[in-house]
Amino acid sequence: MPEHRGRKHHQDRVAETLRLEIGTMIDGELVDPRIANCYVSEVSLNPGGKSARVYVAVDSAVPDIAWRLPRATSAMS
Repeated sequence: MPEHRGRKHHQDRVAETLRLEIGTMIDGELVDPRIANCYVSEVSLNPGGKSARVYVAVDSAVPDIAWRLPRATSAMS
């Protein structure tokens, strides 16, 4: 059983690193104003660790987010 605990700990560290790195890209490297108020809320790795699902949330405290959200979601399609 300890090997499963170690694997889970490794996946958690990889997911946290991905969350931080993608968050840094959104904050600094991407220049699209539609995603300026977005942040990565969660990253979940598949059991094999070869792919991940990244969940992005929008900061609702920003008053003009209502007109940005439909455009941002249509750009993802």
